[in-house]
Amino acid sequence: MMKKKILVVDDEERLRVLLESYLAQEGYEVVTAADGQEAIYAARHHKPDLILLDLMMPVLDGYGFMRAHAKERQTPTIILTAKLDETDKVLGLELGADDYVTKPFSLRELTARARGAASNRSGSAGTGGAAGRRHYAGPRQPPGDGRRATGGPDAVRV
Repeated sequence: MMKKKILVVDDEERLRVLLESYLAQEGYEVVTAADGQEAIYAARHHKPDLILLDLMMPVLDGYGFMRAHAKERQTPTIILTAKLDETDKVLGLELGADDYVTKPFSLRELTARARGAASNRSGSAGTGGAAGRRHYAGPRQPPGDGRRATGGPDAVRV
């Protein structure tokens, strides 16, 4: 079985190195990028199964990367950021992120979320079925598909 490939995108070198080391020990192949511009190249060249993406970066931020990358591929993405505002979370999810994890975070929890995100959706655009699943809100949402929207006391099952 081939190792799943994860692209870690963060401008903090210390965090990139930590995640690369930890995820490699967990059996993943890890590619890193320091900003959104490097991430575009890395995603095209390495075709990761999952992207762990910071939002606040120089050159091209995480939102810009997501917009550019979505035109080429639909890779499961987990946002890793210090941004706590609900507006930032909603924008990230609307741009196609599968999950949103705020810093600081637990490496074990992040790994569990990574396993789930990487197995829920394939990285190629145009795939059908669950692999090409899109996230919707409102009446277009398929009923009872098992996903959850969380947010403290307002958690709902969708």
